[in-house]
Amino acid sequence: MKETPNNFLQFSTVESLREENIFHFERFINPSNILIFKFNITNYANAINNLSVFLNNDELIRANKFYKKEDRLSFIVCRSFLKLLLAVYTKSLPKNINFSFFKNKKPFLKSHPKVCFNLSHSHQIGLIAIANIPVGIDIEFKNKSYDVLESMSTVFGKNEINYVHNSVKPTETFFKLWTRKEALVKTTGQGIDSNFIDIPCLDGYHHINSTKPLFNKNYNIKNFYITNDYVCAISNETDSLSKPNLILFSLPQEYKLLESLFSISS
Repeated sequence: MKETPNNFLQFSTVESLREENIFHFERFINPSNILIFKFNITNYANAINNLSVFLNNDELIRANKFYKKEDRLSFIVCRSFLKLLLAVYTKSLPKNINFSFFKNKKPFLKSHPKVCFNLSHSHQIGLIAIANIPVGIDIEFKNKSYDVLESMSTVFGKNEINYVHNSVKPTETFFKLWTRKEALVKTTGQGIDSNFIDIPCLDGYHHINSTKPLFNKNYNIKNFYITNDYVCAISNETDSLSKPNLILFSLPQEYKLLESLFSISS
């Protein structure tokens, strides 16, 4: 019997995720599942005042500091949805969902420290992941005008650079590898630092240096796709080769349906 490796990163790709009805997502809240919620931010432009009520004073001040209207919209929609989803997940009221922050600025809930979550958005699409294990998520719009060759030397090692160069679709491959690294460091709370370039991200298993405090655990990282225009990755901490279920939900496009989903009073 093959022995389970210790201190590893495992990278792979799934073509599609299991998708369930958003109105039944409470049924899937258990330690075996990572719940992923997707939404189009621009759908809620007319509901920005309704969603703002779920932000506290500090969050409203932060929202109003954004110079661009689309950035303000993204912040309000993403933050309010995160709080609403966590309220359901933890059986709390949205007003009682308040974030504390570790030294690395990774948010957590003091009231529910075992509930882990992460958020990412790019262009028009937002993603939120919630689980009972450390999790990180990233999404990137496949900007065809982006010069991937110019950026690679600052974020990838030699093997990754060669892999992108030899790829049939260099731009997509670049974002595929980039989202893997981003999701991983969002799981650990490391962020993009001087060690970012040294993190391996090609398919398969990579044993990691257990002397580094950051990587003294095991992580699964998977790419997935929600449309042809975006590349996504989800990362989670794991204590074995077992993999949690990844379940995708689409938030309603109309605010009236959101009111029903979250039992919001108009």
